[in-house]
Amino acid sequence: MRASHPVRVVTQPAPAAGEMAFLEPLFERLAGRKRLPAGVPFVTLSYAQSVDGSIAARPARPVALSSDTSFRMTHLLRSRHCGLLVGINTILADDPRLTVRLCEGVNPQPIVLDSRLRVPETARIFSHPDRHARVFTTTAAPRDKIARLREKKAHVHVM
Repeated sequence: MRASHPVRVVTQPAPAAGEMAFLEPLFERLAGRKRLPAGVPFVTLSYAQSVDGSIAARPARPVALSSDTSFRMTHLLRSRHCGLLVGINTILADDPRLTVRLCEGVNPQPIVLDSRLRVPETARIFSHPDRHARVFTTTAAPRDKIARLREKKAHVHVM
């Protein structure tokens, strides 16, 4: 059993005007993604994790592990990508919007991996302002729920 530790959240002052300049090489690669061979995706992994590998202080109680600067960086990255992939546990724990809000830019396509289709029909990804969620599931998913999600304009892919 994991020992509980107090969570200490440190906030930092607003970033200086070029603080996100370290992302420029990534943005140059993103701009060049049209030169990739057909069917080869360009993928960027972004996540936050505490030192002990835990992401929540207590089960079902998420805690902010990132600073305001990190949140802005995350939204800047979102604005430069075509899609944003999350697993079902992220949907169940956080009910994220998966939109760009902290900077200018286009919302990425929300994509969810959910082998048993546990995604709540009321999840915020189904009221995305300009994209219909793509949900990848398996034959273990209930057919009636697949139909209901498709009625909500979700693109449900059974693998």
